[in-house]
This record gives sequence, structure tokens and C-alpha cells, in this order.
Amino acid sequence: KDPMWRAKLAHETLVNPGHAGELTNKCTSCHAPMGRFEAEHDGVEFYTTDMLDVDSIALDGVSCMACHAQQIETVGLSFSGELHYNPDTIWGPVFNIPKNGLPLQDFIMSNFVGVAPIAHPKASKSESCAGCHSLITNTADLQGNATGTTFIEQATYHEWLNSSYNTQDFNALECQGCHMPKAEEPIIIASGYDWLPGRDPFAQHWLVGGNSFMLELMKNRIDELGITATEDHFQTVIDRTLDNLQNHTAEIEVIQGVVDADTARFAVRVSNKAGHKMPSGYPARRAFIEFIAVDEDGNEVFHSGRINPDFEVQGQDPAWEPHYDMISDDANEVQIYEMVMGDVMGNVTTVLERAHHMIKDNRLVPTGFSTTHAVY
Repeated sequence: KDPMWRAKLAHETLVNPGHAGELTNKCTSCHAPMGRFEAEHDGVEFYTTDMLDVDSIALDGVSCMACHAQQIETVGLSFSGELHYNPDTIWGPVFNIPKNGLPLQDFIMSNFVGVAPIAHPKASKSESCAGCHSLITNTADLQGNATGTTFIEQATYHEWLNSSYNTQDFNALECQGCHMPKAEEPIIIASGYDWLPGRDPFAQHWLVGGNSFMLELMKNRIDELGITATEDHFQTVIDRTLDNLQNHTAEIEVIQGVVDADTARFAVRVSNKAGHKMPSGYPARRAFIEFIAVDEDGNEVFHSGRINPDFEVQGQDPAWEPHYDMISDDANEVQIYEMVMGDVMGNVTTVLERAHHMIKDNRLVPTGFSTTHAVY
């Protein structure tokens, strides 16, 4: 139901209508996986947006089975939405709540839902996120012809692999460590069975990132988008997202240097606190530095990174803004951390299927990132 995703999918299929079936299959693999793979199981070759619009489990987006029904043997080994499912088994973390030799919740689920829950350590590891959070696309030229080359649209899982968060130095802080923080008390995970013992430990399925903008948009358009969550629900997630951005994503430090006549020099140090690039994921995401200097009377004398009324960043070049080691012209220079895609002609593109190479990628890498790491 995410309107930006729906618009982007429509854009991709309008640009390359001959690939509409493959593009919709690929995009729904991660954004509406339950409906998409249910249709594949039933023999449907190409899942369409018309099918999605009348498919209740597709409209649920990424719900429980999308993650927990992945075949555990393939978890962490297949990417780009190439998900593999088992129709009668789900996997979860290892718990120890015995009753006659079996966890009571597992007995309840087998009898009431008809699927067998099996404990496996992979279910609480970063590998369970890998299938959708590293995406390689096939490149097409401007006429829609396949070039035979590929492009790494995002590699969040592999960025985590190539970081200290994947080492014993950080006690192997998994993706779930930040995005699914553990509850401080046992949690009953079934609805309507308050007599069940609680799960402990239990990972809270917050799954927040940094996209408060889309959450605000959806909160303000609940009826139009057919959303069942309330404004209060959205506000809870927005608050968590802002906390994640403000307190757990990056640290910024301003260091005063030499002041010489009418020139003041400052160093700005930005440290990435995430276990992947910052920003990571879909290429439209970017971060920029807003730097304001005022005189002793509080008057602005320098302002780089100002937001204009049209929400563009002042000073950004029409095509793309280069990376700077030093900024001295606040009207025309701004530090933007981003990945910019280029097509086969070397021009900037926002069409994922036309992405051929990176024109720019100055995103901040995670601690421990190395260009000699195997996944680099």
C-alpha cells in the first residue's frame, strides 16, 4: 500500500512496458511476497498489480510468513527477492518452554494453524533479512534491450557482512539487534490465548529504519490508502523512527580550527553508527549536512545545506552534487551523502532497470568496512 513504491513500480513498467511482467514479479517478491509467491505456487507466471489489488495477503505486504516461512536451507544464500518457501513449515528462534517434551506454543500452532513451527538459530540472524536486503538488477539500455550486465541496487546485508558488526569484537550484532530490539519481559505471541506462557526472549518486531516521511504521508492518508492501522499506531512508529535517526544512526562533531582575519575554518566529522552504509537501501535515500554560522548578534553569515521552499537543497547541482573535502561557497556547495546511478550513456537515471554503474557513491561506510573484504 506504500504509494511511493506503487508509483515507482508504475514508472518502471511505463519506461519498459515489454518487461512489465518480470518487473512486477521482481518488485512484488519483496514488497508483497505472500501474495506473489502464493500466486507462483498456484502456477501464475506473472503476478500483476491488478491481482495485487484484490489479494488480501498481498496487501498485507511483509507479514509473518514472508520471513518465517522461508526455507531455512536457502536463507542467507539467495538474494534479489529470490525467496524460497515451504508451504507447511515455519521457522523461529530457539526457545525452551517444554510441556510434555514439546513447547506449548508449537503444539497450539500446529493444531490451530496447520503449520509446524521448527526452531532454528538462523531465524534470529541477519541471514533471514538477506533475501530482500541485497538486490542486484539486470541492466537494460535506453531501448529496453538487455545489456547482459548487472547493477547492485542495494547491498545492505552485504554491507553488514563487511563490517565490525559481523565480528566477535561487536559480539556479532545482528540486524535484529537494532531493528528488532529484545523485550524486557516474556511476551504472549498469540491473540486470544492469554493463558499461554510468554516467549522469553522475544524480539519486538518494530522494524523501523529512517523513512519517517513515508510514515507521515500514510498516517495522513489512511482512508485513501485503505490502511487499517490508526494515526496513533503510525505516530508510535514515527517516534521510534525519529529516535533511530537522531540517536542511533550517526554522530556529528564540529571542530573549530584557525580563525584568520575574516576567515574561520571548521572541521565537521560524521561517524556512522549503523551496521551498514549510511544511508543504505533504495538509492533515492540521501543525507546532507546543514552547517550554519552566525555572528555575535545571531545573524547568519554562512548557511550550507539550506532547505528551499520546494524541498530541494540549496546549492545542489541540477544533475548531481559532487563530494567535497572543503566547502567555502554556501550558495553553491553542499555535502550530500548518496549513491547516484548512471545509465549506459553515462547520464544520471532514477530508473532501476537502466542503472548501469555508480556515478557517485560517497555514503558513509560502517565501522570495519574494507575494500579487501570478500563481499566487496
